[in-house]
Amino acid sequence: MATPSSRGRNGSDRQQDGRFAAGNSGGPGRPKMNTERVYLRTLGEAVTVDDWHEIINAAVSAAKSGDARARDWLSRYLLGDSTVKTAMNLSEMNDELFAAD
Repeated sequence: MATPSSRGRNGSDRQQDGRFAAGNSGGPGRPKMNTERVYLRTLGEAVTVDDWHEIINAAVSAAKSGDARARDWLSRYLLGDSTVKTAMNLSEMNDELFAAD
């Protein structure tokens, strides 16, 4: 257990700056992504590659027709956004796409 001088202002085993005090492992950490894996697996089973092509083509058509939400959605996937997490960045995606040729 941490000494009283190393305890944070809230009484936890943290330093004043919020980091764990010496000797405190910080607990078990975040559980593995089991729930996320189940959701991603289910999504992958429900949405085929052909379905995804149709969705992308519809979004591109809508964006070209002036749909701001479609443009925003596409730009977040293509250019990146902190709220949209893709499996790989655009350059990695290009490398994979063109490596198949």
